[in-house]
Amino acid sequence: MKTIIFVAAFVCLAFPAGAFELQSLRAADIKTAGAPVPPAAAAAPEEKQLQELRMNIYGSPSWQETEAEDNTAGIDVRVRKVFDRLFSVDSRVETIGERSNINKSGVNFQFSCSAADLRMDDYGGSYGISGSVVGEHGQTGRIALDLYKGFDGYSFSVSGTGLNMSVTRSGISGNYDGKHYSKKAVAAVVALILAVQVDKTPVR
Repeated sequence: MKTIIFVAAFVCLAFPAGAFELQSLRAADIKTAGAPVPPAAAAAPEEKQLQELRMNIYGSPSWQETEAEDNTAGIDVRVRKVFDRLFSVDSRVETIGERSNINKSGVNFQFSCSAADLRMDDYGGSYGISGSVVGEHGQTGRIALDLYKGFDGYSFSVSGTGLNMSVTRSGISGNYDGKHYSKKAVAAVVALILAVQVDKTPVR
């Protein structure tokens, strides 16, 4: 009888109750570790902030001048041909005005202002605009735009980095990405387009 009691006590000491609980917990942990981990959600692409542009164009051939304005957006751009290779630009964005010049070299145009540094190259009546512009939050970004000529020398379909426009002699309509272009940068692109129209307009 003493021997039986001694053996039972030895078993209890050698294998405490917690050991059996530990074994069961380890088994549960192993099952959890083997469970598939759901993949991380892909980062959402940055959304564009499309702004609408509706500009009326008023030309004055006798003064070799043309103006485009969008009162809703608060953008007004006037371009005048001063000399054969020099165009003056007066732009107003909301309440801030700026004066600058567009220079023509051969058949190409160069324009720098506070919100853009752009070059426009002639490709047989169609054009390409490239350079840098200032965005909504003051950041600078590169752009590349194509201007495909329409039925006359004054109409273009414009597309490229964050901007799409339809241009005629009487107006400009389209949209632009406000994150990529500040309003001043849009005015700079419009100024180059107006310079082409003025340059092609015969003096009356």
